[in-house]
Amino acid sequence: KGSIVVPSKVSSFDLDPTRAAELTKARGELITALKEQVLPENQQALAKAQVSFDCWLERAEEADTDEHFAQCKNEFESSMASLTMPAAGVEGSMAEATAMFGVAFMPNTATLETSSWNAIDAVAQFLKDPQNAGYAANMTGFTAATSPSEFSNGLVNQRLTVVRDALVAKGVDVTRLKPFMAQASAQNAKVEITFVSPSTM
Repeated sequence: KGSIVVPSKVSSFDLDPTRAAELTKARGELITALKEQVLPENQQALAKAQVSFDCWLERAEEADTDEHFAQCKNEFESSMASLTMPAAGVEGSMAEATAMFGVAFMPNTATLETSSWNAIDAVAQFLKDPQNAGYAANMTGFTAATSPSEFSNGLVNQRLTVVRDALVAKGVDVTRLKPFMAQASAQNAKVEITFVSPSTM
């Protein structure tokens, strides 16, 4: 109806302290995204994130086990991971701008979220622009925990390969794509892509 609907308040629900703390943190991240990442390419992911958060919150109140709200939580995290970060002064060749794009995956898989193709298209478009011929793209994948297992390391490598292949298929020179691995459990469902200028490469 044209009105702004804010995410539900955690304090309005009867939750145990552990779930309340996790949901409070998630709500804060969502509120920040709704303020700072309102870009055309993010509209669908932001809407899905908000709906999934409310679903997670409502189910957490009535749940005996975490499985009851696991799908809502996973959809929230995947939607948040797919958001494109706005870059200051991104115009023309983006000569001095730094942009970060999040390429999200389905939980515990190397399958791209549908919304991730917006980020891949934007990265490919930038790198193929002749004005940006000197730029490279750093691709950072995140392990699932501070003590990464063989499975999580392998999954990160698979995700980096999927992103690389998707960009190469869109005409990007593979030598301009630089893969990295990092440990950050909060970001393990995505690959982050940042542009590196010739002066900082």
